[in-house]
Formats: sequence, C-alpha cells, structure tokens
Amino acid sequence: MGNVPARQPASVKEAEVFHNRETFANFMKSGYVALGLLFVPGVFLALVVLNLLGVSSGALVLPLALALASVMCGFAVLLKKQQFDAVWGERTLTISPQGLSVDNRDLRIDLTWENVRSIERADAMAAQTLTTGVGVADAAGRAAAKASTRLDEALTGPGTITLNPTAKPYIKARIAEYEKTPADQRPAVRIFVEHYEDDWRAGRVGDWVRAYRPDLV
Repeated sequence: MGNVPARQPASVKEAEVFHNRETFANFMKSGYVALGLLFVPGVFLALVVLNLLGVSSGALVLPLALALASVMCGFAVLLKKQQFDAVWGERTLTISPQGLSVDNRDLRIDLTWENVRSIERADAMAAQTLTTGVGVADAAGRAAAKASTRLDEALTGPGTITLNPTAKPYIKARIAEYEKTPADQRPAVRIFVEHYEDDWRAGRVGDWVRAYRPDLV
C-alpha cells in the first residue's frame, strides 16, 4: 500500500455521508469482453435451437442465428443493469466514530471500526452466469463471467445486514448465501469505499480510516 502525504484532516467526530459515484456505463467497461465471449456461443446455441425447430438450411439461417445471439446479449446486459440498480442504485455510505454503514432501498450493512479486518480487492458484483446445458455455451459463459470481474478496494470484516421489508426476493436470496465468518458466523461484509470517493486514500474516507484504524493504512 502506498503512503499518503500527511495533511490536516477535517473533523472525524460527526457522521459524514458519501454518495455512490459508480455508474453502470463505467461498470460495463469491464463487461465488453464478456459480451464478446457470450456472442459466439450464443450464435452456436441459436443454430441448435433453429435446427430443433426444423430450420437447418437456407440463406436466412445464419442471419437468424446472429439476430438471436444479439438478443441474447441484449438480455444479458438488461439483467446486469437490473442487478447493478439493485446493488448500487441510490446507495449511500455513512461513516461515523462508530463505524461504516451502507444504505440502499433494499438493505443496510453495518461494520464497526473494531470489526474491520482488512482492506482487500474484491469483486463488487459477482457476474451472473446463465446455465444452458450446452457444454460449449456454459464454458463460454463461465469465461465471460471471469472476464467481466472487476476488483475494487473494500473494507472487510464481520458485520450485520438488515433487510428492508420491501426487499426483492432475489436480494433476500443473495443475502442468505452470504459467506459467514468462522469465529461467530456473522456475515463477512465488504464495504467498497472506492465507489464513494475518487482516490479515497487521499480523501475524506482515508481521513476516517487513518483516524480510527491507522493500522490498516
């Protein structure tokens, strides 16, 4: 970890709110390769489907397969956009002397300073992989998921997750699958500070971390 030049920080005694700066367009910069990897098996899968429907020859077969593969990729982008909005839409980070809290319309994540274990780079939003039952297509889907992974810096440790009553079912299912810490079986949460401030180590978020967990920076 690089050293950050010392400066006189503002107060770190009263809670401060940061708004999510991550955009879907920026997030998808890491997904273009994935779309390319999905398109090729998409064409193959479309040819298989067309063959099952009895369309196996003629001048329109390849154009139809290309069109179906394009629709498939468009559907994948739509799913990713919905996932992005659910995870990051309207999300805020509140930092206080007690710790860090992330809020959005579906849930609240709390991590106290004493429970922060480390700063690590992790996948902010695990890529969704569609299972088709076709070996080549599924292998390409897994490769696409790996290609679209983007690692961002996060504060990690055992925290608490509070679901809003109106949380969507797939959000509840995702929370139920959260990795648990071995010691106390609490959710192993990650708070992606990099999404709330550019160059967070030299900014206000860094001031808070240096004030309450100087051992980490």
